[in-house]
Amino acid sequence: MKKIWLSALCLAAVAGFSGCNESIQVDEFGKPVGSMSLDFSSHSLALSQANSCEDYRKHILDSLARKIAYERFGTYGGYRWGWDVDYAEEPSASPDATNSGSKESAGDYTVTNVQEAGADELDSVKNDGTYMYSVRGNDVHITQVWPPEEMKDVSVIRGIGESKNSDMYVRGLMLSGDKLLVLGTAWTWNDDDEKWWYSEEASVVNVYDVSDHAAPKLIKTHKVDGYIEDARLIKNRLHVVSSAEMGVSWYELYDLAVADIPGVPRFVSPWEDDDFSYDDWTSEQWDEYYEKSEAWFDAREENIKKYLPNIRAWVEQKYASMDDLKWPKYTDGTVKRDAVSCSDVYIPATSSQKDGLLLISEISGDNFENFSAKAVSDYGWLIYASTENLYVVSNSSYWWSDCMFDEKGCKPYSHIHHFNLGDANGQVKYVNSGEVEGMIHDQFWLSEYDGHLRVVSSPIYWWGNSPEGHSLSVYDVNTPSVMKLTGSVSGFGKDERVYSSRMFGKKGFVVSFRNTDPLFSFDLSDPNAPKLAGKLEIPGYSSYIHPVGENHLLTIGEDGDENGRLTGIQLQLFDVTDLAHPVQKYKTVIAQDISEDDYSSYGWSEAMYDHHAMNYHEKSGLLAVPINISSWTAYNYHHFSGMLIYKITPDTDFELIGGVDHADLVNNERYWWTNLDRARFYFKDAGVYDKNAYVYTISGKGIKVNDANNPKNQIAVVEYE
Repeated sequence: MKKIWLSALCLAAVAGFSGCNESIQVDEFGKPVGSMSLDFSSHSLALSQANSCEDYRKHILDSLARKIAYERFGTYGGYRWGWDVDYAEEPSASPDATNSGSKESAGDYTVTNVQEAGADELDSVKNDGTYMYSVRGNDVHITQVWPPEEMKDVSVIRGIGESKNSDMYVRGLMLSGDKLLVLGTAWTWNDDDEKWWYSEEASVVNVYDVSDHAAPKLIKTHKVDGYIEDARLIKNRLHVVSSAEMGVSWYELYDLAVADIPGVPRFVSPWEDDDFSYDDWTSEQWDEYYEKSEAWFDAREENIKKYLPNIRAWVEQKYASMDDLKWPKYTDGTVKRDAVSCSDVYIPATSSQKDGLLLISEISGDNFENFSAKAVSDYGWLIYASTENLYVVSNSSYWWSDCMFDEKGCKPYSHIHHFNLGDANGQVKYVNSGEVEGMIHDQFWLSEYDGHLRVVSSPIYWWGNSPEGHSLSVYDVNTPSVMKLTGSVSGFGKDERVYSSRMFGKKGFVVSFRNTDPLFSFDLSDPNAPKLAGKLEIPGYSSYIHPVGENHLLTIGEDGDENGRLTGIQLQLFDVTDLAHPVQKYKTVIAQDISEDDYSSYGWSEAMYDHHAMNYHEKSGLLAVPINISSWTAYNYHHFSGMLIYKITPDTDFELIGGVDHADLVNNERYWWTNLDRARFYFKDAGVYDKNAYVYTISGKGIKVNDANNPKNQIAVVEYE
């Protein structure tokens, strides 16, 4: 493989740096062959904390040179935009809203369905015993839901992040006492015809005081470069993982990569250009190219400092007028400070994707006013958290493509970086890292128990079946620097794709599918010797697994026949008391529940892809499943866009109690679906579930409250405006 020397890029990129005494080799794909002289730990997997800004500069030199080479020589490595946003609009009360005052609270109620108790997750709906907070677009509705007969919207926070040249995608909500946290990714753009069109991006956390529900008050805004990947609220401390660029904006990078250099041709996509071949140039010609490049860069030394990383937190000042801004500078007009210091940046010796920066922020305090952060010089978009630890996963391939070219060739692998969340007064601390061959596709593929991390991985990238099968590995997460692999099971589910996983306590379960659904059960009681204990093969597959007690699993997925043809959405309950012999105890197919005389039907449920959409109250056995279904007989069509209510316990089969349809809120014969995706159960008295039980169903059109034991009985409805 032809090697290209980037000595000129090294000199150019660090004209404002000190200490760059070495040149960097890259192969024809722009991958650096050399390495920086950082003092990493004894194992290449561990992150190294930068001791100084000089250490960090040496590292980003590698990334910057790689990015320029990627653009100059035609790889599709690309870039991510650095954006910024306007502040959220002040909340506006509904016209008829009055001070909500103190209200009575329900005796029992369900909340967001999460993976680990105590680690709350972002969701579009949050609730307490009296009020519900619902994201609909860029609005947040605050609704009094108890008592059910008095349900009403008391206020609406409208147009969060919206202005003439800015917008915001609200990722979800967190609720901590009387503080409502609205998280999202926002951007501000320039549409001046005389300038490059570009945007600036920021992760945003808006903190509202909702002690007066009729007049919520914005009391704090945190804004950080990049976009939100995910978040957890643990012990009233918010942990946010976001991805940011490493200082060079895409338009600057593009200009640098394609700029005219006297005597030097410009190449774009050389492997698709019949007129160019790396073999056409001799070593002398490459040397001449870089000599000319070096002279060109040196002449522009004064512009190099802008390529230093600029990871920023934002303080509370209003934005300047868009007319006053001079592009391409940042558009916020605020005073800025570093979100992290150089010593808070952790550098991987082996980076899966070099051109990103993961920011792990902690926001705490009575009003969530305190901000601190650590950073990992890598990309990643998957996190898992217990109540004590946070794990960030970096995969060696982007979700839209095959694996990147790196020192492992093109075999995918995943790095797991482990951070301890500290005690109530502590801060996030890096602990160690681990590596898994293959990809980790979902947060449920990880589980922490008794000082060990259990990880399911697949050798395939994102789609398709694996001829090698899949693996379940167990790591000791208390070992210094590097997680210690204590045991593993490999090769299960050959020629199939993993559709779901769930591990809790000393048990683990994985569902794979091609023609039939093998439910694999694992004995994880000995972390040094995990065992594949049993296997159950049945038609169809499960896309989400929900534990019911220690010995049962509630699942949603698709039914199928022996040839692998999928025939409808199904719910199942498995008895896994005996891991060697898991048993399908109960099953129901939703389409058959709706209409038994269907000629054909089609259904789709958000709960198959988002576990927050399923809501189960284990003590009562009540289950809410959102469904959009269209079915037809010889005479007419049936449409249903709502929530089905079941009762299911380990001792009783699925019983369809009824459905709550929101199609009537659409008032459009052509478009009958409503994006109904959340439900909550409320009970007047804790422990009494056969009466005074209510189900609240939330769609894009409004909220309905119905009798949970007789859903035909609608008690109240609030339509969103």
